[in-house]
Amino acid sequence: SPSNYQRRSLIRETWAQQSLFPDMRLLFMMGKVNDDSMMQAVLYEYETYQDIVQEDFLDSYKNLTYKGLMALKWISTYCSQTNYVLKV
Repeated sequence: SPSNYQRRSLIRETWAQQSLFPDMRLLFMMGKVNDDSMMQAVLYEYETYQDIVQEDFLDSYKNLTYKGLMALKWISTYCSQTNYVLKV
């Protein structure tokens, strides 16, 4: 969720550290929220880490299917040569 900045930071700092897995690409898939300041914060976070993929749907529990499909579409478009994908 766009509001989970601290969770994403913890993941970046622990098990998904680039230094631990130099060939790994970490991405956070998310939709949008109806909060302009939150969307600005997500944009700033993206500019800092370059690890957020966002599409134009409301990020909510009922839209988790959209997130899954979005991830599959992104992976098939930009990671077609990858051997493994881990969705956590």
